[in-house]
Amino acid sequence: MTTGRYRADRQWLIEHDMELARSASHIASMMHEESMQAAIRETLLQFEAAHGPEELKIFTRALARKLEERGNLRAAEVIRGFVKHGPSPGATP
Repeated sequence: MTTGRYRADRQWLIEHDMELARSASHIASMMHEESMQAAIRETLLQFEAAHGPEELKIFTRALARKLEERGNLRAAEVIRGFVKHGPSPGATP
């Protein structure tokens, strides 16, 4: 059973709940596509700088879910694009 993993995920969400809520609110407040993408890029780069690339993977999944819950499907899609197309938004091709 994956009880240990569930507890670890739940604990991570508890520890980062405020940061997730603040980030989702900031991104959701953007009125235009360009400003939304800039807010996402800034949010992910700041999180990665503070917590590292492994934590960023978890954060992006949780942030995309949080934005979906708020009805911001476009922002969630953009965030998933960062996950799919590179290890971090600051990575160079």
